[in-house]
Amino acid sequence: MSLLANKIVKTIFCVLLFLSILPLSAQNTTRLATEDVNSASVRERQRLVPNTNLLFNGLGLSPAGQHVRISDMPLKMVIAPDRKAVVAVCAGHNEQGVNIVSLDSSHERQFIPLKEVFNGLGFSADGKRFYVSGGDSGVVYVFKYANGKAVLERNISPLSTASPVFLAGLAVQPFTDALYVCNEANNEIWVLKPGSLKLERTISVGEHPHSCMLGTDRRYLYVSNWGSRNVTVIDLKTQQRLRDIAVGLRPNDMTMAPDGRLFVACAGDNTVHVITTAHLEKAGRDASPSRRLWEGTREIISTSLYPSSPEGSTPCGLAVSPDGNSLFVADADQNCVMVADISGRLMEDASSHDEKISLVNGFIPAGWYPTAVAVSPDNQFLLVGNGITYDKNATACSSAPATNLQQSTALSTCDPTPLHGAQVGQHARASSLQFYPDDVNKAGNVQTVGVQLFTTFLLPFEITSLLLFVAAIGAVYLTRHQATGSRST
Repeated sequence: MSLLANKIVKTIFCVLLFLSILPLSAQNTTRLATEDVNSASVRERQRLVPNTNLLFNGLGLSPAGQHVRISDMPLKMVIAPDRKAVVAVCAGHNEQGVNIVSLDSSHERQFIPLKEVFNGLGFSADGKRFYVSGGDSGVVYVFKYANGKAVLERNISPLSTASPVFLAGLAVQPFTDALYVCNEANNEIWVLKPGSLKLERTISVGEHPHSCMLGTDRRYLYVSNWGSRNVTVIDLKTQQRLRDIAVGLRPNDMTMAPDGRLFVACAGDNTVHVITTAHLEKAGRDASPSRRLWEGTREIISTSLYPSSPEGSTPCGLAVSPDGNSLFVADADQNCVMVADISGRLMEDASSHDEKISLVNGFIPAGWYPTAVAVSPDNQFLLVGNGITYDKNATACSSAPATNLQQSTALSTCDPTPLHGAQVGQHARASSLQFYPDDVNKAGNVQTVGVQLFTTFLLPFEITSLLLFVAAIGAVYLTRHQATGSRST
C-alpha cells in the first residue's frame, strides 16, 4: 500500500475517533416540566437526555401536583387509622421497604428498609399495628404504629415446610384480628391465628391470588386471582371456597365503597368490575370465547382514554373517596389517574330502579407509571404513588382543590379537576416528541422523513454523508492503485 493510501486510512480513522469523542465533550441538557416538547427551543436543542420530565421514548411528563420522595414502585398505600399519615409498601429496585409520609404540612418521611416486600398491607382493628407481606421470602412483617411513626416489632415465617411461597395481598378480620394472606405461589389463602400468626388453615383459590378483601358483612372474603380471570368468594364461617365470579383479565387491586360495592381493577383489558358485597351475588354463567358474560352481570367501567383504545391502560391501583362519591384508578401505562363519579346521582334512570351507574369524569396527569392511589381522610387530597423515576427515589403526587399548578420536591396541592380524553390527548401531545398521523398522511412518508433529515437530524445526516464520500474516494484510489500495480508486473 502506497504512502498516500496510508494517509487516507489514517485520516478516516482520525475523523471517526474525533466523532466518537465529540459527544463526551458536549454537556447534556434536560427538559423542564414547563416546556412544550414540540416547541422549537426543545426540538432543536442539542444533547437532550431523558430525565423526570422526558422519558427515553420521547414522552414528556408534566404531572399535576407537587411531590415528596419515597421509594420506587409503591404497590399499596393505606391511610393510617389515626389520619396522620399514609403508609406505602414499595418493592422497586432502589429501596424496598415501608414509607410513612405525614399528612400535615411538613410531609415528613420515615423509611424502614426491608429485604423483600409485596403489595400486602393492613392495619389491626385498634390501629396500633400493621402487617406487610414479604413476597417470596415467606415472611409477614409486624409493625407497631403510633402518632404517625412505626417500628418493626417482628417478622414471622408461618410456613415451616418447603412448599412454594410468595406472599401477596392480605386482609385483617376487624373482629378477631385474624390475618388472611394470599400465597400466590401455591394458589391459596393462608388463615393466620391472631397474635401468634401461626398458620391455621389453607384455602384453595384461583391461580395466582393477588389481593383479598372482606365484604360488607365480614362473612365473605373476596380474592382477586391474577391468573384466573375471576374473583374467588370464601365463606369464612365454613372456611370453604364458595364460588368464583368471572371478571376481566389480570384482576389485581381492589377497593370497597361505603355502600358495599367492591371495585376490581383488571390490568389486562382496561376495565374495573363492580361486585355487590352487601349480599352474596348470585352465580352466573362464565364467559367464554363463544359466549359473552351473562345478562345479570355487574357493572364494568372502562379505564381507556378513548372508546376504541386497545388494551394497555393497565389499571393497577384503586381508591374510593371517603364520601363514597368518587373512584380513582391508577392507569399505569397511560401515566394518569382516571376519575369516575360512582354516586349514581348523575344517572336518573338508574336511581329510579335503585341502581348506581358510574360515570367517568376524566383523567388527571400523573408521573411515570402510577401504581397506587389513596385519598386523604378529609376528602381533599389525592395521593398517587408513581412506580418509576429517573431519580434515586420515586415520587408521590397529591391532589387537592387549588388553582395554582406548581412543581417542587415537596408534597403539596394541585387542581383535582380531571381532564377529558381529548384534553389528555392534547396534554400528552404537548409533552411528547412524536409524528402526528394526520401530518404524515397529508405529506406522505417520503416527505415527512425528508423534512426530519434536513431539520432535526441535519448534522448527523451531513456527517454520515461526509464519511461515505471520503470512504468512496479511498476505495476508488485503492482500486486504481492495485490495478496499476497488476499491469506493471
